[in-house]
Amino acid sequence: MSATRPWSRIEDEAIVSDYFDMFERELRGDPYSKTEHRRRLQKLLDDRTDGSIEYKHQNISAVLIELGQPYIDGYKPQRNYQELLFDVVADRLTSATSLLRLIGEQALQDAEVPAVERFVLNFERARLLHEGRDKLAADVEQVSVTRGDYEGFDVLSFEISGTERLIEVKTTTFGRMTPFFVSRNQVEVSDREKERYHVYRLFRFRDDPRFFSLRGSIRSNFELSPSQFRAALI
Repeated sequence: MSATRPWSRIEDEAIVSDYFDMFERELRGDPYSKTEHRRRLQKLLDDRTDGSIEYKHQNISAVLIELGQPYIDGYKPQRNYQELLFDVVADRLTSATSLLRLIGEQALQDAEVPAVERFVLNFERARLLHEGRDKLAADVEQVSVTRGDYEGFDVLSFEISGTERLIEVKTTTFGRMTPFFVSRNQVEVSDREKERYHVYRLFRFRDDPRFFSLRGSIRSNFELSPSQFRAALI
């Protein structure tokens, strides 16, 4: 049999159910074996190889991102998936109440930003001190606290040259590709200040903190999609 033949709905439903089970166990902090899951899953599939199953798990991660959800960080998203898989994941997600509850609980932890911003504040001060820019380090400011949210960024820092670095901090306990929310104001400020604007994306923050940064307009660095609308009577 060809390994490239399309997956059936029955196969998609089996692997999505298994993925959701692993994800829920991960969010609960319960140990599980991906290898054991894969071995059990193979009995329900039509002669699929380990590589095919692994790739399908990565496809499911990509679909979850499209749906605005986090994913199992060990399965790097692969976007080249069948439309049928998107439908199966979307349908399954509507009834995955316990998984969605756990995701929601984790998201509430993501929203507790003061400690995260202090992490960035201290990182920026240490970076400037390391470069011998003590005065600039002393002037690093958590503007979300000192000025408020209307500035459109969270931390004011500096380049070694003294040029201001405007930092918007976005954090998640999930993987680096997990979608996040931005405000219209943040997008507009990043458009105006694209030479000075940086997004610091902190991920795996609770267990294994890492981050990357991107300079420039949010609009040019990320794919933006509307998540909610404001309704007014006409």
